[in-house]
Amino acid sequence: MAPTLAIAHGPFWLKMISVFAVAGGVAKLFDWLDGLLSDEARVGLWYFLGDLPNDQEIDSWGLVLPKLIDKVFGLRALSVRFIVRSCIGSVIAVGLFTLIYVSVHSIESLI
Repeated sequence: MAPTLAIAHGPFWLKMISVFAVAGGVAKLFDWLDGLLSDEARVGLWYFLGDLPNDQEIDSWGLVLPKLIDKVFGLRALSVRFIVRSCIGSVIAVGLFTLIYVSVHSIESLI
C-alpha cells in the first residue's frame, strides 16, 4: 500500500501527525534558509518586505496588485526572467493545491 494511500484511508490521528510533520518540515526548512542568510542579506530582505506605507491606508487591489507583480516578477513582462518566475510560481501553486486536495480527498478519486 502506498504511503499516501495509507494516510488518506488511515485514522484521524495519522492524518494529524502528517499535517504536523509537514508543518515541522517547513519550519525547519525556513530555519535552515535563515541560517544561510548573511546579516546584510537579512537587512536587505527586511527592507524589501517592509516596503509598506506606515501611516497610510493600503490602496485598493487595482493599485496594489500591479506593484506586487512588478516587485516579484520584474518590470518587463515579456522577459525570460518574468516568464520563468511565473512558471515556477504556477508549478508551486498547482503542487500545493494538489497536495491539499489529495490530503482531503481519497487518492482513489484521482484515478
